[in-house]
Amino acid sequence: PMMDDPSQTPVTGIGALAIDRNNPELLFAGTGEPTITLSKAIAAPVGTGMGVLQSTDGGQRWSALPWPQSASAISRIALHPASSDTMLVGSRTGLWKTVNRGGSWSNTLAGVVSDVRYHESNPAIVFAASGSDYGDSRNGVYRSMNGGKPFSWQKLFVNFPAGDSTGRILLATTPADPRLLLALVARPITSDDFLALMRSTDAGVTWTEITIPDW
Repeated sequence: PMMDDPSQTPVTGIGALAIDRNNPELLFAGTGEPTITLSKAIAAPVGTGMGVLQSTDGGQRWSALPWPQSASAISRIALHPASSDTMLVGSRTGLWKTVNRGGSWSNTLAGVVSDVRYHESNPAIVFAASGSDYGDSRNGVYRSMNGGKPFSWQKLFVNFPAGDSTGRILLATTPADPRLLLALVARPITSDDFLALMRSTDAGVTWTEITIPDW
């Protein structure tokens, strides 16, 4: 990315991009390597991130928002639909939340957070995926009913694969059906990649596996 001072432009990995739905000129980029263990496993270069970058001119120039750590490995940025001053940032060091566009941050969910989504019709509801590459008992899909505040998360485990058997988890939602939630689940990195594609039609309360022929 080109920073305000081109002579200081860093070289860094980009793990996430987000566009403000209320102002398409306002962009955010999450830096670092969110699949760092996978990168090491295949001997790929690993870049150290610097947190979240912001562009107010459609990506022509970028500036760094304050970030609470010396490095970052960001997998997903979820902007609140009413105001991008509030954002949730999934990373290898947990789920970070700001309500003042990076002025201050709180870590609201521990572990490797591989994805985060606001509910399509009710932003007070947030879904997050804990997806450590090597498998972890904490891995799975979580839901917060109060906007992703600390200590507000419930694990959505009914019929979902056990955390120790899963690796990275990615989520998908759609405005066409706000109660529909999909989770693409990988195996731990030490075994074959794909484990299951899971579907919930009740906002994560229960899950069923989607059969994929010849996957």
